[in-house]
Amino acid sequence: MTDATSGYESKIITVTFSPCLDKSTSVSALVPDKKLKCASPIVEPGGGGINVSRVLKKLGSDSTAVYLSGGYTGKYFDKLLADEQIKCLIIPTAQETRENIIIFDDSSKKQYRLGMPGNEVAESEFRRCLSEIASIKYLDYIVASGSLPPGVPSDIFARLAVIAKDKGAKLIVDTSGLPLKSAIDTGVFLIKPNIDELGTLTGKENISIENVEAVAKILLNQNKCQVIVVSMGPEERFWSPRKSLIVSSHLRSKKKVLWEQVIVWWQAWYLVFLLAKT
Repeated sequence: MTDATSGYESKIITVTFSPCLDKSTSVSALVPDKKLKCASPIVEPGGGGINVSRVLKKLGSDSTAVYLSGGYTGKYFDKLLADEQIKCLIIPTAQETRENIIIFDDSSKKQYRLGMPGNEVAESEFRRCLSEIASIKYLDYIVASGSLPPGVPSDIFARLAVIAKDKGAKLIVDTSGLPLKSAIDTGVFLIKPNIDELGTLTGKENISIENVEAVAKILLNQNKCQVIVVSMGPEERFWSPRKSLIVSSHLRSKKKVLWEQVIVWWQAWYLVFLLAKT
């Protein structure tokens, strides 16, 4: 683990502008107006790019997690990644790293995810992040994933696309809305929209599952990206000019939903990288 220093080397980096401490617990039943006894919490580092780095580490591949971190929660966040032996390039921030709360209701077998808003990021902080990424040597892949906190401009992924092109690296983007649109308008290697986001990008409404492939190929034919991974609830579908495949990710277990979601996520991202390298 290291604070940002120029000249860093890495083949794969992940970028997270809004990391979070994920605190997970469970209750026998989620009911209002009562003090509920929770199970011992599990605290994990989270956020789009952070999750990808953790997945790759579990699968035996190294990456460097580039992220913004601040305050007491930031220090604890950094320690959790160090405990997992994740290589990190940390951009210090004045504001605290945010926290999320995840509660599993044992009686209904339902999960409740409470996402806290990100804190304001100063212009000097996100600019330093971009500068440090631009200084990394021998870079092959940039995986930019997750939402943006206040203060980070919506064209930040487009700026990463420019950096990737300058360095001859492949940019993988998993975000939504205007940040996703600005990124593909600049040109990226791979995107991971859901059906609604795919419709927004192509100007198509109410896309049926049967028409997803045809709509995805609109973006491919416009040369805005080389690979598209469409999230479709129980399935992930991958398209590139050379191949397409379907990965089933239906969660069957009611008792181990949280763990199976992690397993599915690992498998999905690993397949993304396998596809990217072919």
